[in-house]
Amino acid sequence: MIGAHILMIASLIPTLALAVVDTSSARLSFFVITLIFMAIGNFGSSVLAGSSLGLSALYPSRCTVLLLCGWSMSGIFTSLLSIFSIWSNHGSPMLIGSSYFTISILYVIVSCVAYYEVLHKKLPQRFKSVGINEQSTRQDDQCQLLQEYQEYSVNVLWKKMDVVKNVFYETIYYAIVLFVVNFVTLVCFPALASLTKSNSDNTTWNEYFLPVGLFLNFNVSDLIGRSITQKLRWVLLYFLKNFSHEYHQSMLTFQPKADHALLVVLAVARIVLIPALLCCNVASRPLAEGLMPDDFGFAFLITVLGFSNGYLINLCTIYCSAQVNDEWKEIAGALSAVYQCFGVVSGSIFSFFIARAVLSVV
Repeated sequence: MIGAHILMIASLIPTLALAVVDTSSARLSFFVITLIFMAIGNFGSSVLAGSSLGLSALYPSRCTVLLLCGWSMSGIFTSLLSIFSIWSNHGSPMLIGSSYFTISILYVIVSCVAYYEVLHKKLPQRFKSVGINEQSTRQDDQCQLLQEYQEYSVNVLWKKMDVVKNVFYETIYYAIVLFVVNFVTLVCFPALASLTKSNSDNTTWNEYFLPVGLFLNFNVSDLIGRSITQKLRWVLLYFLKNFSHEYHQSMLTFQPKADHALLVVLAVARIVLIPALLCCNVASRPLAEGLMPDDFGFAFLITVLGFSNGYLINLCTIYCSAQVNDEWKEIAGALSAVYQCFGVVSGSIFSFFIARAVLSVV
C-alpha cells in the first residue's frame, strides 16, 4: 500500500507542474497527458482501496465503517473546494487548479503517514489473541504453500484460485448488491444529475445550484448513510418484522442468511431514480418541465440517492466480511472493492451513453 501512495504522488506532481504552466496553446496535449497521469493515479487509488478494505476486514466492523466514511468525507471536501472556487471566481484559474492538486498531494501524504502508523500500532488487548491466532495461521499456511509450491506449483495456484472462488460464492449476493448500487449511482451521479438546471430566477443560486444542491447534498447524504450503519444496520427490517423482540435481539449479532433477497430488492429498487431524475428540469426540456421542475424535488432525489448509496454499500461491505471464515476475511474485504469497481466502471460507461441520448433529444 505504500507503493500505491507513492504511485499516486508520482502522478499528481507532474499534473501540478502542468497546472501552473500556461498550456493554452496546446490544450489537447495537456488534456491527454493529464488523463494519462490521472489514470495512473486512479490505479494506485484502486490498489489502496482494495488493500484498505482487506485490512479493515480483520478488525471490528466499526473500523470498516470509519474507513468508508473517510471516503465519503473526501467527496464533501471536494464539494466545498468547488464552492470555494465559484466564490473566488475572480481569482486566477491556474491558482485554483494548482491549489486543488497541492491539497491532493498533501492529503495523500497524510494518508501514507496514517497507514504507516496503523501498521506499527499495537493492537488493543482484546484483539491481540485474534491477531496472534491469525498471524500464526497465516504463517502455517505460508509454510505449507511454500512447500507445495516447490513440489506442485501449478496445484498451489489452482488452490489459491479455489479459495477466491469459494469466497466469491459465499458473497455472491453482496457482489450483486454492490455492483447494482454502484452502477445506479454512477448512472445518476454526476453525469445525468449534472444536466439538471435550476428553475430559480436568482442568478446567485443558479451558480451554486449544482455544487450545493447536487455534489454537496449527495456527499453529505452519503456520509450520513454510511455513518448510521454501525448503530442502525437493519432499521427497515426492524419495522417489517413488526417490532419482534427476537429480531431486535438478532440485530445486534446479525447473520445475513434469509434476507439476501431483500438486499437485492432494495438495490434494484434504486433504478427508479434514473427515470425520476429525467423528470427533473434536465436541460430545460419541455416534456419534463411539468413533471418535477422544482429544485426541492431534485434535491430530495439526490438525498435519497446519496443516503441509499452510503447505507447499502456500508451494509454489504460489513456483511461481506462477516459471511466468511476469519482466515478469509481479508480476501472478502478486497473482493468487495472489486465488486464496487465493476459497478463504477459499468455505470460510468452507461452514463455516457444515456447523457448523450438525453442531450440529443433536447
